[in-house]
Amino acid sequence: MVFKRCIHTEKMHRFLGKALGSGAQAMVYHAKDTYAKELAALTDGVFGNRFVVKVVNYTMYDYDLEGGTVASDMVHKLSMYQRILDHELAHVIPLVHWMVFLGESHILDKFNNKIEDVKTIPAGETYLLLTFPVLDGTLADICHTLPLRHRRDVCLQMIYIIQALHSIGISHYDFHPGNVMYSVLPNGDYYVRAIDLDMALDIDTDARAYDYKALCFTISHVLYDKFMIAAEFRQHGELSKCILKLTDDKNISERERMYQFAHLGGIFAKTQFTAEELYYET
Repeated sequence: MVFKRCIHTEKMHRFLGKALGSGAQAMVYHAKDTYAKELAALTDGVFGNRFVVKVVNYTMYDYDLEGGTVASDMVHKLSMYQRILDHELAHVIPLVHWMVFLGESHILDKFNNKIEDVKTIPAGETYLLLTFPVLDGTLADICHTLPLRHRRDVCLQMIYIIQALHSIGISHYDFHPGNVMYSVLPNGDYYVRAIDLDMALDIDTDARAYDYKALCFTISHVLYDKFMIAAEFRQHGELSKCILKLTDDKNISERERMYQFAHLGGIFAKTQFTAEELYYET
């Protein structure tokens, strides 16, 4: 496979350690020790010294995308990642570093180039390397075992994630439990961050509504370990009404939807969920 052959070129190989897994358009690796030490030094040890590198193969997209070319799409995605770094939103999307390779050549990276200076990426075997700190797992792995006392706080953190991304003009557009990672802090609290901006868009009315609906479904998964419709939130009428409005595709204005999103944060900020309230009657 061309993808696997190219990512083991001498230039790129110095950043990549053991392979962790692969998807339709990307592979994930442990960061090589030397690269991890460089990143730990550059970030003052804030993220520790364990990192993973996601390698996205843009060579596979050698056809025109809707509304632009592969090159313009890649530059657009990079501009989103750079926006997150510039606004220091690592607590939302835990991106530490990115690089672009054209074949064997390291042509662009977060530390040495500005996205504004790059209008196109030359045609060829093009790869985007995204580096993240190692986290403990995804919410999809632990929803059924997440201690009840932490579920409200995890939901509130997810609301803040969507709020932060929207504040800099980005819609995640693929928000679900498998794309929310967690770390367990020394005091036992759970700290969550979103991952995977492959589907991200500039924010607009439809994208904002899509993120709100995805957030509501993810909240239901965290609270009840299943996707639920709003009517099933029996113990909290206020929460049920809010989610019902946020997941309404037709009968709500954008202004009202944004108000209900702010209200959703208020509900979780003031409400303490007990075991009796979480385990509803079927």
